[in-house]
Amino acid sequence: MAHNGIAVLGVEDEILIRMDVATFLEDEGFSVHAAADADEAIAILYEKPRHPSHVH
Repeated sequence: MAHNGIAVLGVEDEILIRMDVATFLEDEGFSVHAAADADEAIAILYEKPRHPSHVH
């Protein structure tokens, strides 16, 4: 199922988990933004013209 246009912001400090989840979501058709911590996530939210649909 393609999820065109839906952006997801994932925040995870463990790099392998972050990469695996991002890859899975991209394979499912999501636009993925990944952050290692809250500060990085906030920076991503401010720099992207469209905010992610879901923040986990």
